[in-house]
Amino acid sequence: MIKCDEKSGLALKEVNAAFSRIIIVIPSLNPDDKLISAVKGLRAVGFKEIILVNDGSAVNYCGPFSLAESEIPYCTVLRHSINRGKGAALKTAFDFIITNRPDSVGVITVDGDGQHVASDVVKLAEKLVCYSKIGTAECSNAKKIPLIIGARDFSGKDVPRKSRIGNRVTSKLFRVFFHLKISDTQTGLRAIAAEYLPLFVTLNGDRYEYETNMLLECSRMHIPIEEVGISTVYIDDNSGSHFHPVRDSFRIYGLMLKFMFSSIVSTIIDYAVFNILLYLFDNLEIFSSRCLMIMSVTAVSRLASSLCNFHFNYKIVFSCYKKKRPTILRYYSVCIPQMIISGFLVSEVSQLFGSGNFIVSIVKIFVDVFLFFVSFRIQHRWVFV
Repeated sequence: MIKCDEKSGLALKEVNAAFSRIIIVIPSLNPDDKLISAVKGLRAVGFKEIILVNDGSAVNYCGPFSLAESEIPYCTVLRHSINRGKGAALKTAFDFIITNRPDSVGVITVDGDGQHVASDVVKLAEKLVCYSKIGTAECSNAKKIPLIIGARDFSGKDVPRKSRIGNRVTSKLFRVFFHLKISDTQTGLRAIAAEYLPLFVTLNGDRYEYETNMLLECSRMHIPIEEVGISTVYIDDNSGSHFHPVRDSFRIYGLMLKFMFSSIVSTIIDYAVFNILLYLFDNLEIFSSRCLMIMSVTAVSRLASSLCNFHFNYKIVFSCYKKKRPTILRYYSVCIPQMIISGFLVSEVSQLFGSGNFIVSIVKIFVDVFLFFVSFRIQHRWVFV
């Protein structure tokens, strides 16, 4: 049986024929001649239909769009009257394809600034063609079509420092928060199966955060992500990029930052209530053991903080649209075991270092930081889906 990771799995003629059903999508803002070069390069390697999205470019930058539309066959230009962002441009193209190209195999998104070479796009296309045959004899080893992304190598000397550091930080955060091992989280070269377009067209985010949300949605929906090594190309130190370091970074890390803020506020409430009750009950002989006292104090403080945490996460962090009752049941099915584990660990570990309230408070900080990361993954993947 032929596997998807074997290049011999598909005859060259069959691959080239399938390329005609793969649509290239290139979002662009204020392009130069590199856009036309990219389009011609993609046509030269066998891609038939290319969709350009003019994301509100200034009038004096619209020449490449007009040239592509008039002189390059099967090149469609979709237009935004104002700049709406890369995510909005991609969703505009996806919506167009869902409506007008229902028989497509899928889509490959490509940047129009020359960073993605045609030979790398072909690599992703070959993978997409093979995976489109899942369930047939040609591709029997895979169960679900992955999101295929082109991964750059950031170890080279020509890589801009901000790109190297930014991608490294994002990759680490993805691994810690979402258990996703992705070496290039910001790549714009992605092969997307047609069956995923209705899902991705509804995702939140209109700018660079949209591509991050796409990866997170794959994690949430258990869609595998496969990386394919591609060339690392930076032109003029990436000066043509429209990425705003502060504004767009905040959008990209928005989910994690909002969850951290929600958790910090809840932790302050939890920590304050815990220490107040610990001080009040410390000298009262109403508990049969210190362990029981700590467990009880933990329960009361966690109840107070969890109510605040749930409403903030429900409304703001995860923007959950499902009914509140089943969601809150899922939330507390996580919160209650977490509370028990926290109380038990704080009680047991603090005894190793002493019995003072200060020791208990310090141990609680370390225990709850660990549980914070565990809780985030569960809430993201199950509670607020």
